Amino acid sequence: MLEKTNIPYPADLPVLTSLRFWAAYGVAFFHYCVISIGNTGIDVMNIPVISKFHLGVDFFFVLSGFILTHVYREKLAQGKISIRDFYIKRIARVYPVFMTIFFLTLIELYGFYALGVTDKPESVTPINFILYTLGLHAWLNIEIAKFNPPSWSISAEWFAYLLFPFMLWGMGRLHYLVQLCISVLCAVICWELAEKVLGEPLTQLTFNMGILRILPEFLFGMALYQAGLRYRLRLHSTAAFFALVGIMLLAMAFLIPDYGIVIIFGAIILLGAEQGRAGYTGPLTRKNPVYLGEISYSVYLLHIPMLEMTLSILKTLHLPDDSAMAAIALCFIGIIPAAMLSYAVIEHPARIYIIKRFVKSGL
Repeated sequence: MLEKTNIPYPADLPVLTSLRFWAAYGVAFFHYCVISIGNTGIDVMNIPVISKFHLGVDFFFVLSGFILTHVYREKLAQGKISIRDFYIKRIARVYPVFMTIFFLTLIELYGFYALGVTDKPESVTPINFILYTLGLHAWLNIEIAKFNPPSWSISAEWFAYLLFPFMLWGMGRLHYLVQLCISVLCAVICWELAEKVLGEPLTQLTFNMGILRILPEFLFGMALYQAGLRYRLRLHSTAAFFALVGIMLLAMAFLIPDYGIVIIFGAIILLGAEQGRAGYTGPLTRKNPVYLGEISYSVYLLHIPMLEMTLSILKTLHLPDDSAMAAIALCFIGIIPAAMLSYAVIEHPARIYIIKRFVKSGL
């Protein structure tokens, strides 16, 4: 399965870009199932496979550690990019869409309330506003308004981004096996804190200190990258990839513990990166799947506001259940064109502008 190598990964890893879309769309599908199936009285968390789709967030956390190490490991070490410029690039990546959707969500919630369609939304207190705008709303164990539920993970990512240059400096000096051990130890500590202090499993933390959830998984992704630099996977064909995805789905079907699924995510990421190193071309390296991966961030942040808007409109129309379910399904499909618009009008242009305007080391 493994053999030593000194061949680095190429700059572009298209399979991993494509997988971002499926992780984001899987989370969206989970939330839509919570609404549509949950109304029947069935607990979605007891449904095989579907109940594990919320772990798409954890896939992103592992992938973030892997990709950031891939992109910035040598640049930061060699001084090609400063820590300041690294932070600005991260801000350019996440904040334009994050803040745009935050304000649009507030307009939507208060607009439907003013029209008498929905109940009064949670108040935008000064502390809520400050925490959201600074991306700190998943750092503390306090009661906080949940204006756009998926946004908690962006706050957790921001926590990892701030620590990343320092984690890279410390972890980069260690053997990859030591790094893996550190990530496992961190997972054990965070899991104990989550269950003993916060009263929830680690993989269900969100606004209530979701930073504990990302930390071990981000470190896991960083360690996987260091391991991948030293060893390559002999089996990296499309058949091997889909076999691994099949194993993941079987694991989800048998409701194995979440940490087992996260480990499989790591294997999928390594295999996808190996396909890039081998110059392999397959379904996930083509233009359209890669493009879907590029708009995945907008997919992720838009799906709940779009669902809430659809439900508010349905409440005014008093449609029968079948028609309402059809409207929810159309909303789920409509996430993609909405994300395409968000990427073209907000995400991509704003990122390019901020980088050109403020980053000294260029694009």
